[in-house]
Amino acid sequence: MFLGYNEFVKSGFPRNDMFFNEIYRKGLNVFVNDFKEKYNKIILYMPTHRKDGKETMLMNIILNLDAIDEICKKNNTLFIIKKHYYHKNEIEDLSKYKNIIDVTNVELDSQMLLYQSDILITDYSSCAFDFLLLNRPIIYYCYDIIDYITNDRDLFMPFEKSVAGIIAETKDKLEASIQDALNNSMFMKEKREDIMEIFYDSDCINNSCERVANLIYKELKCNKLDR
Repeated sequence: MFLGYNEFVKSGFPRNDMFFNEIYRKGLNVFVNDFKEKYNKIILYMPTHRKDGKETMLMNIILNLDAIDEICKKNNTLFIIKKHYYHKNEIEDLSKYKNIIDVTNVELDSQMLLYQSDILITDYSSCAFDFLLLNRPIIYYCYDIIDYITNDRDLFMPFEKSVAGIIAETKDKLEASIQDALNNSMFMKEKREDIMEIFYDSDCINNSCERVANLIYKELKCNKLDR
């Protein structure tokens, strides 16, 4: 099946239908549900890979884990780290931190993790666009933005025009942004709404699975009749 330039279907991503339909969420990530009963909020740090996993991403270097753990303890918050699967073999011992866990090697549905999180910290990952649908705070931790664009991969548009939250380029700015997002229920709300209007049509952000399935069925039926 080939769609010409004028035949692209206006639709959301099928993977995000679970944000809007409880049926798709049933049975997923009970692991995180247990934590939601214990903590006031959950912060998810989900960065994209670096050089297809060839460049190691060590959390004790990238983040000030001591400072983040203290912030989380004071706010009864859990900080969850999920690195890209390219980095799944990078094992770090984070057991000394009471409010930080790494679930990179745990079998969890990434979309469900997003749904269950109150704040997302990411960087250049497309998961930010998914999380935008939930209208919750997003922090972009871009400690290596110049090196990333220069030596890793380019971005499809100027980064500043696509972000729906604070850009933190240093550990200090990240920690301040986390504290602000925890304390401010309106954290960057207007910015999220502006970006939402650019990237999404409110009429087709859900039921994408059904929309795509109907399209395929229609195309197959037409092809059969043509024969």
